[in-house]
Amino acid sequence: MSNYPHKNARHPVYIWEWRKKHGMTSESLAEASGIQRSLLSQLETGSKRVNVDHLLLLARVFNCHPGDLMRSPEDDFSELSKLFEGIPETEREKALKLLSAFSEDNSKST
Repeated sequence: MSNYPHKNARHPVYIWEWRKKHGMTSESLAEASGIQRSLLSQLETGSKRVNVDHLLLLARVFNCHPGDLMRSPEDDFSELSKLFEGIPETEREKALKLLSAFSEDNSKST
């Protein structure tokens, strides 16, 4: 998927990519999120900065974490984030230790 030409490349938000991944039009996303279509267009192009309220509304529509919108939906981290959030809070520390062990093993082999 090609990246939308973000005007604000310093802090890109990948709304356009998330919308396309979910097969939505700008009209359907505007309706589902409650964000005006004209503002949504500005947020997608980067001509207007996204605020936390926008991220929360869009994340609810896309069923993702608001921070995921700062990455392309094609980024593997988004999938990892979903998996992590599915782990009960009481077990997350164990999961992090397990992932850290893989990271340490990988760094020793290089």
